[in-house]
Amino acid sequence: MHPGNAMAYALYQRCADQLIIGPMGGIVGISVLAVKCVMDLMGIPGRDQDDLMLQVQELSSLIISERAREAEQGRASNKQ
Repeated sequence: MHPGNAMAYALYQRCADQLIIGPMGGIVGISVLAVKCVMDLMGIPGRDQDDLMLQVQELSSLIISERAREAEQGRASNKQ
């Protein structure tokens, strides 16, 4: 992981149980309210929160996409 993403990853880890589940049961995102609350609790200045929020959202999107890809590969291998 790039060192510049360490704080975003730490935030994601603290909020990983605050994922948004879609109507079909898939993960669609992370709760920005949860991320904002944790940033406030951590004392991250407001001026830094916007950029950090974007990093967390991008990171969560990558993680969610990778999980979906792995799940699809698992389903495909189970069919064989």
